[in-house]
This record gives sequence, C-alpha cells and structure tokens, in this order.
Amino acid sequence: MALAMSVSPSLGAGSLSSIFLLDNGFHNRVLQFEIPDYTSPPLEEALIATPEDFRDDAVIDKMRDLDAAGNCASSTCFIPFEPATNSTTGILLYGGGLVDPRAYAVLAQPLAMEGYTVLIPVFANDLAFGVPCGTGRLEFAQELYPDIDTWILAGHSFGGVAAMSDAWLALEDNDTTVGGVVLFAADVEPLVCGTGDYIDYSTMNLPMAAVTATEDGVLNFTRWEENVQFLSNSTLFVSIEGGNHGQFGDYNDTLRGSILGQMDGDATISPQEQWNISVNSILEVILLATENNVASPTMSPTMDGGATPSPTSNGRRTTNKWTTRIVAPMASLSFILLGL
Repeated sequence: MALAMSVSPSLGAGSLSSIFLLDNGFHNRVLQFEIPDYTSPPLEEALIATPEDFRDDAVIDKMRDLDAAGNCASSTCFIPFEPATNSTTGILLYGGGLVDPRAYAVLAQPLAMEGYTVLIPVFANDLAFGVPCGTGRLEFAQELYPDIDTWILAGHSFGGVAAMSDAWLALEDNDTTVGGVVLFAADVEPLVCGTGDYIDYSTMNLPMAAVTATEDGVLNFTRWEENVQFLSNSTLFVSIEGGNHGQFGDYNDTLRGSILGQMDGDATISPQEQWNISVNSILEVILLATENNVASPTMSPTMDGGATPSPTSNGRRTTNKWTTRIVAPMASLSFILLGL
C-alpha cells in the first residue's frame, strides 16, 4: 500500500506542498518535485562571514551545477570554514530549503573561531535531499578531513531532515564518527532509511539538540511535538524566546510569503542574539559528544550543578531528557532544567 508522506517539514505548510515521498515499499520510492525558480539570498553579514573565495554568486552556482550533474566530490560542494589550528571535531551545517547556503556563515564562522572545522554543503536548487534519503555529504566530509574523528550534523528547517537522515544512515553502518545531531526549527521525520527501519533515535544516547524559536511562523509545531518521541535520550531542548524561523540564518525572506506561502513571525530579539544562542547550542552538543558525557535511560543527568530533571512520559517510553529553555537572549547559554 502506498504511503504519501510530506518531507517538507520546515518549508512550511502550503509552501512546497508538492514535494512528497511516495513509499511503495522501501525499494520503490519516487520523489515528485515542483521546485520554484527561487532561493533566498544571503544578507550582508552572512557574506562578510563567508570565506572570500566563496562570496561570488558564480562560485556557488558552479557548485550547484556540479551537484545537479551528480559530479560533486569531497572538495567541490562545500563552503569550508577552517579553524586556526587543526581540529579533530567537525560540523556539517545543512541550510534550509531554498536558502542560499552562505546565509549560514553567521553560524559557521564563530564555530570555526572556537576551533572547529565547519562545512556547509551546497546542493542543486538549495534543497538538501537524497533518494531515498541521505545526501552522502558526510562521506565526502570524511574523505576531505580524515583526521576528524567526531562529526556533529546540524541543520536548519529542511536541512534538519538531511542532518538527521545522514546521521541515521551512518549510525546504521556503525560509523563511530557521528557524535551528535542539532536540529534548528526541524524535527526527526520518521522516514524509512537504510535497512528499512523508520528513523527513531529514541533508543539511543546520541547527544542531540532540538532548537526552536517562540515566534517561528513556519515550523509545524503540532508535528514537531508529535515527533519529539523520536529524539534521543540525551536531547537538549532549547526554546529561543523572541526568535523566529528566518533568524537561524541571515537571508532575505521577504518573497517567501508570496512564492512559498511562508509567513514567519516577527522576531523580538536581534538576529545576532539568535545566532549566538544557536552557536552555543551546537557547542553544548560538541561538549557532550567529545567528553562522552551522555545520559542513559537509567540515570538522571545534571548540568552546572543544577537540579535533576524529572523523567518524562510521551506515551511510548519513559526517559530522562535534558530540557533547556532560553527565557531571554544572553551572552552564553544559561540552563534552566525543566521536567517534561
């Protein structure tokens, strides 16, 4: 029996509703596309943060063309952000759907300044997608940086689907370099990947962060809440008070309403404040991944000497999850542990 499943979690309801995944049994999938000739361009701060060799539109267009032709290689379809010294931890940062990848330089640059290698994949049409799932970019990154032993996969919106599916496929192959996943305004979609099992991190202790913003008008929060059950037992929840969907990057979203049907909320904090919280969320997952300080289903974790969160029941299981609510923008993350 055919199953039609929307895989545009963060492109927004009514925006790219023609993108569907048809599952006629795991091995017979068809993607149906009707992609508008549009991508949200980067704003000034993003271009300033982008490495000089990648600021020219023609350079990015060439990379998009390579991907469209199936000619991407480990060194040809990334925007790299190199730290001052060699790093053993890398970050794959997948951009949102129909958003210029350079828009996420505002997150990548400060992470590189913290000492981590950051790669922003470039995709044809600025859509991070693979058939049936998975983009193959983690394998490219591993070829390009063989000395990196820990990879954090982070994605905004539609890019979050790529991050969580690439990580899942790698973990199914017993890839020990996957250290964590960070989802910005995205959720774990229970797609069928790899061996035929639905993506479900709930039995794992993989460090993860689920980062949302209170004024986000694009993310389907009903579906997001339903899919919380598929997150790992070591998930950090971050709600950015006053943030919106677009401020997870730095791009011009003024036409997304008319072209994609997206109506984002009005942010009450600055983009810089939201970027800072987003960067720190990735840094927290790196800390958990590299120190192997991961909560198990039978222990109650504490952070900064704070209170222990209560176990949470979501109808499928009872686990402990780290919950962090950002009640106001600040220079660094402050943790208020809440029992869900």
